[in-house]
Amino acid sequence: MTKKMWLLSGAVVVVLAAVVTLVLVLTRAPDTSTPKGAAEAIVEAFGDKDKQALAAVSCPGAAHPLELPAPSPMVGADLGDVRLASPDEAVADVTIRFTDSSRQTQMGLARENDRWCLTWFGP
Repeated sequence: MTKKMWLLSGAVVVVLAAVVTLVLVLTRAPDTSTPKGAAEAIVEAFGDKDKQALAAVSCPGAAHPLELPAPSPMVGADLGDVRLASPDEAVADVTIRFTDSSRQTQMGLARENDRWCLTWFGP
């Protein structure tokens, strides 16, 4: 093989590796096997105002946190401590950031079918 062919082959391998890595990163599901992993996914979906992602990490019948009344438009959310209340229940502290203020609140999580999901959110 000529030097040009080796360079072209190397470039193709690098591009393919980048595409595979990108696909894996963009399509991975949130880790809901732990309370902290589920809480991180919930806060990220909430902060992004992503109703579909939020529904995916919510327990059946859970209230939808994006429907809570807000003092001004929400600009983000941050996760605080996540602690077990029992072997199958956890509570997480959340700071919701608005354009002109912030609010501290909590959310409840439950273990259902070997995954953790949102059960309640708010005051």
